[in-house]
Amino acid sequence: MHPAFEDYLGHLRLSQKSPLTIRRYGDVLTELAEFTDSAAPDTLATSVLLRFAGAPRADGRARAPAGLNLRIAVLKAAFRYLLDERLVPTNTAARLVGVPEPRRVPKYLTTAEVSRLVLHVARRRSINRVRDVAIVITLWQTALRVSELARLNWAQLEQERKVLCDVLVKRGHVLDVPLNDETIALLASYRVRRDAVGDDAPIFARRDGWRLSVRAIEALFETWRAELGWTRALHPHVLRHTHATGALALGTDIATVADLLRHNGLRSVTVYAAVQDQARRAALAKLGGLVPRGILQTVAANDTHAEPTEKTTCVELPFYEPGEAA
Repeated sequence: MHPAFEDYLGHLRLSQKSPLTIRRYGDVLTELAEFTDSAAPDTLATSVLLRFAGAPRADGRARAPAGLNLRIAVLKAAFRYLLDERLVPTNTAARLVGVPEPRRVPKYLTTAEVSRLVLHVARRRSINRVRDVAIVITLWQTALRVSELARLNWAQLEQERKVLCDVLVKRGHVLDVPLNDETIALLASYRVRRDAVGDDAPIFARRDGWRLSVRAIEALFETWRAELGWTRALHPHVLRHTHATGALALGTDIATVADLLRHNGLRSVTVYAAVQDQARRAALAKLGGLVPRGILQTVAANDTHAEPTEKTTCVELPFYEPGEAA
């Protein structure tokens, strides 16, 4: 890999981007180096970058829109940095444009599923049982990303204000994350069990006091998935989606949900509204199944043999038998 791109990856680390982001960006830039024989970035024309972005996968299959767009996003971000640092004279990636992707429904847990997950973790015979329950509840109730959760220290828990203060979130913003009483009580109970840890200690740590890594937290979720016998993937980000869909299902307006997710706009939240629309349609379909099939057939048959109705000016009577109280 060319040193200029190594410098960009170092910039991502200093910006405290998530390990997953750094790994993915590094993979793309490594593939670019292989594609161009580690050519200097100032020699890479837009046409070369475009051919790289759309190149087939290693197995020969065509690259999916998501994979193509990831490559383009990495190239645009990397070359923008190189231009700002004056490591290239022009940004040859600026004209790259992604392709439309089919809208994906976010993966989330139903109320029954998230309750089952919490109870399963709480009943495990593990010395870290309380910590693990606190991880699940905190992710679910705050919509934190796993990288944001892993960075938390006890000094950031302010029980009187009911917030996690100065949380470093996506795009480098520092915000206060509100907490409900249940999450505060659980974290306080967990801290007592940690035997008077200091404010500078990580909230979610191993028994030896070292901070849990993102990978370690993700591994916990994979363990719980296997123990529950669930076949689909289970990862920490699912609880962020579960937070959003649950809030909408309880009647929270979409602007408030966007604020809870710490999104800049409403556009990203509309996908969760689409999930709720699907749930409403599924509920309506179940209600429709209660309508007697014979009634529909009878009405259809009567329509084909119906006599012309007489015109009348009479007002329709209330639906009760004569002599009964209305």
